[in-house]
Amino acid sequence: MERQFYIRSDTRAEFYATLFSIPFSSSWIFSPVIGIHSGVQALLPQPWNSLAVTKDWVYIDGTFNVRGWKSLYKGHGILVWENWLELHLPIVPQVLSFDGFLDAGAMMTENGWLDMTLDSPVSKGSNALEWNNFAFSIGFGARFMIPQFPFRFYLAKRFVYDGSKVEWKTREGSFDFVLSITQPLY
Repeated sequence: MERQFYIRSDTRAEFYATLFSIPFSSSWIFSPVIGIHSGVQALLPQPWNSLAVTKDWVYIDGTFNVRGWKSLYKGHGILVWENWLELHLPIVPQVLSFDGFLDAGAMMTENGWLDMTLDSPVSKGSNALEWNNFAFSIGFGARFMIPQFPFRFYLAKRFVYDGSKVEWKTREGSFDFVLSITQPLY
């Protein structure tokens, strides 16, 4: 018997732009690319039922969105808003690039938005989105662009912003290692 009744919506927007191109040889042109992404995943009630979710929640996974925040993996979210800004520096065109990134994301549960400034993020029952509801990460790493080897290796630093100051969640002098295995979505 079916126990889950909801509509899932996944909406994404991305924009990429080549910053400049410098030809180093006839076969290699250095062309850094900047990319920006925003995505919203939401679980909505069906018109004839209340929201009933027992599994398949939306959440910040720390691998594909808001890199480094793995403590929120498998959270019970009904809405996730995740964003990133990336700079891709191609080392070997179409094979390997060095990336820098800034991620931001927020997750709403049935009780409201999570307060990310707490040691263990929980909802305080607020439906108003504020700075303290966002998890941030900044970092760099290597991205393989070959379909047969779809790996990304990142070093990320997690932080939160409460509207007045930044608080680092990654220990001083260290980074969180992130391994991301990417496959194209068809």
